[in-house]
Amino acid sequence: MPRSAAVLLALAVAGAVVLSGLGTWQLMRNGEKHDLSAEREARTAAAPLAPAEAFAMPDDDIDWRRLAFDGEWDYDRLQVIANRTRYGQRGEEVVVPLRPAGGGPAVLVNRGWYPAAERDAVLAILADEDEGLDGLIRVGRSLRATQGPDGSWTRFDVASIAELLPYDVVTWRATAGELVEHLPRSAPPERPVTLYEGYTNTTPHMEYALTWFGLAAAMLITAGVRVWRGGAASRPEEPPDGGTAD
Repeated sequence: MPRSAAVLLALAVAGAVVLSGLGTWQLMRNGEKHDLSAEREARTAAAPLAPAEAFAMPDDDIDWRRLAFDGEWDYDRLQVIANRTRYGQRGEEVVVPLRPAGGGPAVLVNRGWYPAAERDAVLAILADEDEGLDGLIRVGRSLRATQGPDGSWTRFDVASIAELLPYDVVTWRATAGELVEHLPRSAPPERPVTLYEGYTNTTPHMEYALTWFGLAAAMLITAGVRVWRGGAASRPEEPPDGGTAD
């Protein structure tokens, strides 16, 4: 085998090994995400937590758990999160502190989404409601939020909002509403919209794995074909059957 062909094959094998390693890693990540999805689905399917239970549990154990309790909504200190586009419409979300009836720190609750032009009507609807919380706990810090000239926030960051409140607030947040398998494609007529999904793995690890394995196979096949063609071109032609040399 010519030296150039040997070098080409060596490079192709090395590249295929690297690509196959990436594909194997994606398969491992796919398995981990399936396990994570099953764990979080089980958490969401479990019975809702009461305030005392949620306050006593580590943050890592309550993420994606449901929460249900009665308390006092502090509408005087509600917060608006601006520029929340859904269903192709520019809208807002309203966050209201909920203070448990049995005492304890307040929970910042996302009470739902609405088109920006409907703010006054939605806030009036919420002010007339006195029902308790039935929603989903989410743990995790976001980037620091800032307030615009009208007092609305750039994002829902618990730490940023908590600094303005005169009482203690838990480090996690809650989303009020109903758990659905899939969010609707168009905006429901109810305001505010209070639907949320459970955990869904949106990273296509299996597709990535197949891509890496496919590239590895293509690299080996391409190198093999080039080496075979180069060897065939370098071989001398044989004289026709029965022919004699003059």
